[in-house]
Amino acid sequence: MPIDPSQVKWDAPPQKLGTPESFKEAYGPAAERASKLIGVPAGVILGQWGLETGWGKSIIPGTNNLGNIKDFAGGGVEATDNMTGSRDKYRAYETPDQFVDDYANLIQRRYPNAVGAKDASAFASALKSGGYAEDPAYVAKVAKASSMADRNPLLAKIGRAVSAVIPSAQAAPRQKIDPSQVQWDEPAKAPTSFTGSIDPKGVRWDDDVKPASASAIASGIRAASMFSPFGPIMDVLTDGKPEEVALGALRGAASIGNTIINSGTKAGADLWSGVDDPLGLIDPRLRRPPAGITNLVTGQKPLSAAERSNADRQASLAAFDSSAPSSAGYKLGKIGAEVAGTAGVGGVLAAPVRAFGAAAQASPAVGNLLSRFANALASGGTTIGPGGSVLANTAVRMGGGAASGYAGAGLIDPEAARTGALVGALVPPVIGVASRAGGAFVGGVRGLVDMASERGQQRIADAVLRASATDPVAAASRVAQARPVVPGSAPTIGQVAEDPGLAQLERTLINNPQTAGGLQQRYSAQRAARAAAIDDVAATTPASGTYYDDIVEGRRIFANEDYARARAQGIDPEMAASMQAEVASLLERPSIRTAINDARRLAAETGETIGDLGSVRGLDWVKKALDNQISKATNGPTSSIGAEDLRALMQTRNDLNATLEQLAPAYREANRNYAAMSRQVNSMDVARDLDRVYTPVAANFGASAKEQANAYLKALARAQESVKRSTGMDQDLAQTLATNDVFALENVARDLARKQYVESAGAAVGSPTAQNLLSQYFINQVAQGAGLSGSAAAKSIPLLTLLRPLQFAGRLAEPKVNNRLLEFALNPEQATQVLKGMPQAEKNSLLKLFNQAPRAVPVLTSD
Repeated sequence: MPIDPSQVKWDAPPQKLGTPESFKEAYGPAAERASKLIGVPAGVILGQWGLETGWGKSIIPGTNNLGNIKDFAGGGVEATDNMTGSRDKYRAYETPDQFVDDYANLIQRRYPNAVGAKDASAFASALKSGGYAEDPAYVAKVAKASSMADRNPLLAKIGRAVSAVIPSAQAAPRQKIDPSQVQWDEPAKAPTSFTGSIDPKGVRWDDDVKPASASAIASGIRAASMFSPFGPIMDVLTDGKPEEVALGALRGAASIGNTIINSGTKAGADLWSGVDDPLGLIDPRLRRPPAGITNLVTGQKPLSAAERSNADRQASLAAFDSSAPSSAGYKLGKIGAEVAGTAGVGGVLAAPVRAFGAAAQASPAVGNLLSRFANALASGGTTIGPGGSVLANTAVRMGGGAASGYAGAGLIDPEAARTGALVGALVPPVIGVASRAGGAFVGGVRGLVDMASERGQQRIADAVLRASATDPVAAASRVAQARPVVPGSAPTIGQVAEDPGLAQLERTLINNPQTAGGLQQRYSAQRAARAAAIDDVAATTPASGTYYDDIVEGRRIFANEDYARARAQGIDPEMAASMQAEVASLLERPSIRTAINDARRLAAETGETIGDLGSVRGLDWVKKALDNQISKATNGPTSSIGAEDLRALMQTRNDLNATLEQLAPAYREANRNYAAMSRQVNSMDVARDLDRVYTPVAANFGASAKEQANAYLKALARAQESVKRSTGMDQDLAQTLATNDVFALENVARDLARKQYVESAGAAVGSPTAQNLLSQYFINQVAQGAGLSGSAAAKSIPLLTLLRPLQFAGRLAEPKVNNRLLEFALNPEQATQVLKGMPQAEKNSLLKLFNQAPRAVPVLTSD
């Protein structure tokens, strides 16, 4: 039909800016150049420029200012800031390259933290913190824009892959059309009858047509190789013909499918013939030729429809094989499909055996045997699980390998089933021995290389640290939470990890001349810090001066004023009348009677005369007399009176004091003020007692932490009793000393307990030498390479004898390994991540590789 020229769609004009794709096409080279100057990925820079300019739509005309950099010098081009609405001057550049130079210089000079940023978030954060942008969501927006800029290359690559898979998607380049040269269709004419002939050269014969599935797979392989790092390798293996890999894969799958179909169609006939032909049921090749009346000449029955179909399918495969490619790609595809198609055979065989094992509850031994045999079936003899002797386990492995090998090879070619069983039985023990020997060799070589290289020596130290810890994860958690409890007393790893193994490692280091010095310096600093903490409370440092005497004198002056005021105010008459009976009863106590005489004598010594014993002055002198009796009874290593007498005497003194405070409120206030002022004095007195006991012991470098701690704790206990006696009340230190001072003195005890833990924890097992630690590491490498337990290998005398000549290499590594272990000991926080790290895998890469072989090797026998 005629074409309407108005409906013709002419070529569109060049793509305008405004999209990430067009912006990248226009300014991608400029972003690459900027990336080299400031060390930031080009995609990040492009995203930031795109955000600033709306992917180019907001570039101020004629400026080439891709970053919307303002000109604070007053020059440039005036424009409106879309964020703030203000009119500002923006810099103008002749070319994008000129902008890049100024942009890089600006970033390096004004925003140095943005230089070298590895991702969009880090780059945008540095710009925003430096004042480049005011938008609070600037960092998130730059990150999103950068991802949009980076997305396009992958989409283009996928587009190229789609074009490879779908040829129709490959459009020819569109050429420009000259409207004046368009030749319009004439009106359609009526069709005429066809009288031509067929050209044989144009006929496409069936032989040229490849299976559609093979073509699809080949196209998929081509597409995958385009953006796969293994694309060049695939090209070499297939000689540039991936379709041959696809044909091989189809042929391998056809082998398995043919066997399954043949088995299914012949199952009924085989079962019926097995009734009178048991050998034929076991193996079709032993089947007796049946002589039926339908064919008396050959003695064979005519083929059924299913048997004819099987025969035709087998002949078709044989014809295919006769003309199949002989390339490595074809063989690779065929073997790969056969191995993949038979990978689950072992699991299918294992399922009923595993079910029987689970049902055998009456006999745990049988259940365990069936469970291990099921594991052997599923893994081709690679793994069986715990239990059993070496001989029994070998038999189970071989049995599982034989069964899975028979089934796997038989699925591909029934004629190869027996060979697959034989190979499947032999592969597990042969590969097991080879892989363990190879793994042990590789482990030994790795151990020697580690001992000879700096990085390897670090790995050795890390491994020794983990192996030394009784519970690495718990130790790491405690180390991460630990802090110094005494200012200046930085703890070691053995002190804060609370792990016997790490305490033992620290003792190993202190016994090693190479590392002992560092730990001894730390211990000395800890002792000095503890002493300084005590001196700080005791106010005995040179900087304290006369602080203690001033505090004591100040307490005396204020106390005299408070008690003089209480004596002047006297007793509350109303309270005295209400408590008359209680006061009379108190004064009748024997200790009070004795104290009254002592009170008159003490008052006379000071030139005072007690007129009225019921006054504040009189009762206060009686209390002082009771205090004097208590002091006499407890002044010395033992009390001069019985414990009950002393307790009763103190109770009487407390009752008198409480009664006096009720009768005279001013006296109660004076007592409270005196107690408050005494807290600091008590702290200094206690600390001075501790200092006199602890300092000589701490100065003795031969004294253990246990001896230091015991001496300190005994002095602390005596101080507590002394405070109780001086106050006359059964109160602990927290009630009679300043809170901060109590905390500081108790922390000294805690710090001593940390040091004591290192000296005693795990001591029963001894402390290994540094050489033993390195030898154990080497043995572990060999044992793990062979898939053995390192602890078991360390007890193997033959293995130790065999490895002894190689252990001399440990002397090369010993200095640096010990120094790294010392760093861990002195800086526990550095050891946290190492302790959290996973230990080396129990199986080496050779074992992992070889463990897959028992499933694949029997299948290869069918080809």
